[in-house]
Amino acid sequence: MRKRTARIFWKCHWVCKEFLYIHFGIGYNEGVVNLSILCVTQARSHALPFIERMLDVSFVCEDTEVVIAADGDFARASLGYLDRFAKVVQIRTEGFFESGLDEALSHCSGKYVLRLDDDEQVSFAMNHWLVAKKYLTSDHWQFMRAWLWKDKSHQILSQPYWPDWQTRLSLKSLSGGRTKIHAGSPYGSGTRAFVAIEHHKLLLTSVENRRMLVEHYESIQPGAGCREFYLPDETIPHLEIGDWK
Repeated sequence: MRKRTARIFWKCHWVCKEFLYIHFGIGYNEGVVNLSILCVTQARSHALPFIERMLDVSFVCEDTEVVIAADGDFARASLGYLDRFAKVVQIRTEGFFESGLDEALSHCSGKYVLRLDDDEQVSFAMNHWLVAKKYLTSDHWQFMRAWLWKDKSHQILSQPYWPDWQTRLSLKSLSGGRTKIHAGSPYGSGTRAFVAIEHHKLLLTSVENRRMLVEHYESIQPGAGCREFYLPDETIPHLEIGDWK
């Protein structure tokens, strides 16, 4: 019930944003920015709802912008209509987001940067954490990441899927420096925040598509495929599943 109410709430905010732009010309935050929410994306079909959710978060978080780093010409053209709500820029990666991360960061105006993939969204609790600006108490943060499984109400509890700590929010000066696939932050893991990022990849992609992704990463950087993450169906005999709230 709480999640359904939250979805209705975010939808109402989206309608309000459209109204403000159409009638008053008010778009994304162009003033002083404290937090940039950064997403590097190729604008595949699944991505738009997650980008819209990032925009919803920015609407309720004071002094926050969304920066969409569109990877390639197609992505930039597909996302151009969001210019009125976000900063949409074009970059080119070498087949993995880390290769374009520093370029994408150069477009962020915020003192802090939160990076999300285009198949991730902040949880209800993390949204409140951001609104309260609790990130201001540290320079470098890591979050739990919940890999949702079968549906949006369940997650994998087996290791290494939970809690899968991810360093995702830092001062801008501490947000880059990752040049290899799945590289950790060169500045350390950061302070632990006990709120989570929801990861929807296993709900959005087939086993075959995930197997192709593993092979793609392996072809670029041997050992970087992370088969144990992308193919739980094949690598973990008995998955422990729990409710996601």
